[in-house]
Amino acid sequence: MKRSVLYLVVFLAGFAALSWEILWQLELSLAIGFSSLGTALTLATTMGGMTVGSLAMGRFLRGSVSRNPLYLYLGLELLIGLSGLALKPGFRMVEGWDTQVYQYNPSLAPLTHLVSALLLLGVPTLALGATIPVFALISKAFDTPLSWLYGMNTAGASIGCLVIGFVLLPDLGVSQSVLVVAGLNFTVALLAYLLGRGQVAVSGPQDEVGSEEATPGPVGPDMSLLVVFLTGFATFCLEIAWFRSFKAAFGSRTESFAIMLSAVLVGLAIGARLAGHLSRRQKTHLFPIILFAAGFFILVATPVVERFDTLSFSGSYYRANLLRWMATLLATGPTIVLLGTSLPWLLDYESRPERCSKLYACNTLGAIFGSVLGAWVLIPTFGFARTSWGIGILLALLGLALAPQRRLVLSGALTVALSIAIFLESGIGRDRVQIPWKTTGYQIVGYAETPESTISVVELEDGRRDLIIDGFITTGEHEEMTHYMKWMAHLPMILHPDPKDTLVICFGTGQTAYALYQEGATRVDIVELNKEVLDMAEYFEKNNGVLEKDNVFPHIMDGRAWLRRTTQKYDVITLEPMAPTFAGVNNLYSREFYVLCKDRLNKEGIACQWLPFHLLHPRQTLMVAATFQDVFPNCGLWLDPVGYTGLLVGVKDGASVGTSWPGLAREIDRSLTNEEVERMMVLDSDGMRRLTNGIPPITDDNQELAYGSLKLLNQAFERKASALNVIHWASTDPPPEKPDYRKLLDLRVELPRK
Repeated sequence: MKRSVLYLVVFLAGFAALSWEILWQLELSLAIGFSSLGTALTLATTMGGMTVGSLAMGRFLRGSVSRNPLYLYLGLELLIGLSGLALKPGFRMVEGWDTQVYQYNPSLAPLTHLVSALLLLGVPTLALGATIPVFALISKAFDTPLSWLYGMNTAGASIGCLVIGFVLLPDLGVSQSVLVVAGLNFTVALLAYLLGRGQVAVSGPQDEVGSEEATPGPVGPDMSLLVVFLTGFATFCLEIAWFRSFKAAFGSRTESFAIMLSAVLVGLAIGARLAGHLSRRQKTHLFPIILFAAGFFILVATPVVERFDTLSFSGSYYRANLLRWMATLLATGPTIVLLGTSLPWLLDYESRPERCSKLYACNTLGAIFGSVLGAWVLIPTFGFARTSWGIGILLALLGLALAPQRRLVLSGALTVALSIAIFLESGIGRDRVQIPWKTTGYQIVGYAETPESTISVVELEDGRRDLIIDGFITTGEHEEMTHYMKWMAHLPMILHPDPKDTLVICFGTGQTAYALYQEGATRVDIVELNKEVLDMAEYFEKNNGVLEKDNVFPHIMDGRAWLRRTTQKYDVITLEPMAPTFAGVNNLYSREFYVLCKDRLNKEGIACQWLPFHLLHPRQTLMVAATFQDVFPNCGLWLDPVGYTGLLVGVKDGASVGTSWPGLAREIDRSLTNEEVERMMVLDSDGMRRLTNGIPPITDDNQELAYGSLKLLNQAFERKASALNVIHWASTDPPPEKPDYRKLLDLRVELPRK
């Protein structure tokens, strides 16, 4: 019975630990901006803190005389939970420091990020790392393999990433999720206390505790440190490499990341459980074979992973996500299970907590090097497929080195696996790009794998070009797709009485930036997260070389971070981030973001926000509109008559939107007549209030766009209703008191077109 309670305790602790890591990443992206640097800092701080915590606890326990390990564990869980309660106010302070330091000296900003992350995440990550050597004492006290405790902890993490992404954040928001996860830590501490009452302490100085002659492990002490370092390196580097393909197949949505991470953690948990059985049965001769097999399966599985974008994951929301999870588990499972055996297997042969701490520290150091080197060097240089080959070859050679008596057979198997990988390579980046639907008849003219994303430019048979980011066609040169991009600039410039200083957040193909230049802007600042997107501008003729203009100034940065850091004021700000449901993009559609935009506008400044009906659930469309209207009460909705997407325009201070069009006096080619421009302003301020009445705004706390997909299934009316139907209702005069959504289900709207 006690052992079952112990497994529950470590399971819940793993659940909370992974939930904290997701919350840390989310809050840090708000505090310093969403970027590969921020992700690397979070990872380095988290894993580095765990490394130091493990080593420090191992050293502390070396001088232990008599301690109940469950009471030590209790203290660590309390420390993690209490640190979590300081999460939000702490990150808001970091946000303020970041702004002040950047304005003083931009080159100091990365150092500020690192110091801030250490201050905020140092204590909880030290406590997380310290649990492993404590697990060593607990396993001894309960006569259970350390690998099984490690496996249960990892299994809890695999469930935690699903629950935090699909349940807690959508239903409770960030603040209440923090309370729930902290409460979980406190529950674990209470259970550890109850379980520890009456438990015999592990006593005696540490050189006596576990000093009995240990059973020889599968490899020597020094080699075991190298093995866990390399398997940690391989696991994290491979995760980043293979996730590139999964992102293209599943979409870069938050639920996709939760699915992928959960599948990997399940594999690690199974591997830890397997390690316990193997260590108990003294199957040490299988250790090098398992390492070799991990490398073998990487080489064989990579061609399958490359083609994930060709698979179909259709069906209901639940069915499609279940299929994605199962496909990820099937593709990665054999490799991850085999990789996941090495660390817990070696931990089972170490009875001394200090030695366990060193093994765990080496593994986490390997993870840091694998993720950073993989994302910043290997994948951008060699591509994700060939980086995967390198990892597979490394592990296979390690297994060969540890099993000299089987070298001939294993060498032959490695040759076969490498041949499969090479001959079945799909030619990503040379012959094809990853898109989750069948597309043929194109030529790749530009391709880059960056620390953040995979970016491609393809030319179709008719000569038009598309920009593809992580498998999603973000923009191109199709008139129906991109006509609105010019009007992202034309519209606010026409509405403003004297526009001079302008800002474009998200460059795309550069058509919006060029339209601002056309309209006579004296300054055009461009803020783009990916440098490679700007590098691809040369492949698109419609931007007319805008980046080469003297009054155009590009900046590589998260758009939100730029607004917070800069002191520049603007007359016009255009906002066209990726689709709102993409991971990390909620921050560019929240109320707090629009407040930053408004603060950066001059007195009569205008903000223009893309509203993509075709990419959003109707409920999400209304929430974006409600959030914008909440910050810009003087706003309107303009419909593009070609692509039929929406543009929200909000005026900081000035005439009611749509009542004055001073910029129409400028005689330039805008593709629409003056009458068409005015007619397509389908909602004024009153109409926007009718449209958004009763709709809650998106905030940094509720994260509705990023984590609300499952929640939308419970919204009754939007399952069939079109957002355009609701807009049509809001434009009627006089309108009913509230929309009758049942009637809107079958309404066929005739809105004005060009």
